[in-house]
Amino acid sequence: MNIKTLLPFEQYTFVTKLSIPEISNRIMNSTAPRTRLFSFPEPPAAGKLFRGSISGNQFELLRIIQYRNSFLPVIKGEMNTYLGKTEVSVRQAPVLAVLIFMGLWMGIVTLACIGMLSYGVTHLHLLKPGPTIIPFLVPFFMWIGGAAMVSIGFRLESGKAKKLLLELLEGEVAG
Repeated sequence: MNIKTLLPFEQYTFVTKLSIPEISNRIMNSTAPRTRLFSFPEPPAAGKLFRGSISGNQFELLRIIQYRNSFLPVIKGEMNTYLGKTEVSVRQAPVLAVLIFMGLWMGIVTLACIGMLSYGVTHLHLLKPGPTIIPFLVPFFMWIGGAAMVSIGFRLESGKAKKLLLELLEGEVAG
């Protein structure tokens, strides 16, 4: 297993036969202006797939969903012409507030895991198999749960956003 698969970031480039103005037009036509940062539920935007903005050769989007998911990726892209085709470089990552919160959460839980390990090693003679050992395992389960929550929540949403972008822009993933 690669550690990159656990991290909530995705970067890819796709190629399309559409020109930069055509891509910009398609993105503009399927993007509603960005609303408040925390709005729930998001009011449906008729015929719109994303919320966000496009400026020149760059765009920043969030997929419109009718439910709440804190791990919904921010999609940042840049368009460039290369050998008669257009390359769109895309980077997806969670909102900065989510990254900060989960970084703190995982850091604190990691310290608790280290504390439990050091206590277990120094007091090995006091630990007995059975229900008394369960409290020592709680931080490890919290760490696994936090990592799974971030990874699964982000991957589900980033895959949907990637598919929508590829369909909208008639693209094929490069390399």
